[in-house]
Amino acid sequence: MKSPTARSRLPFKQIRSYNLDDHVDLILIDGPSVLLQRTRASMHDFPTFRDALAEALADRPVNAAVAPQRRHFFGAWPARVWGAGLLLATAALVITGVLHGWPLYKAPMLGIVPVVGIGLLLSRRRH
Repeated sequence: MKSPTARSRLPFKQIRSYNLDDHVDLILIDGPSVLLQRTRASMHDFPTFRDALAEALADRPVNAAVAPQRRHFFGAWPARVWGAGLLLATAALVITGVLHGWPLYKAPMLGIVPVVGIGLLLSRRRH
């Protein structure tokens, strides 16, 4: 019986696309996605692993039609859509709060969410 942490091998030819922004996200051709996030224990090793994986995926000789495509979140349309959505939601909450007389100083997320939204709207590709 395999231990809960044991994983089978993952051949490169099974990878359809990948994202290496803040984590490693591998989208497989036939199967579930693989998501690897850094933890406190792996803070020093994670960037080395991510960079080595990126180099291995970019340098392997394969047919261009079969090669996995690199995806980006930051600086791409999904990040901008999320950023705009956060700003619109914040504006809607502020307008609703003003119209109903809610004390907006009690909602600290109204200060944090627009900053994240602006950050996503203005984000650039990483790596």
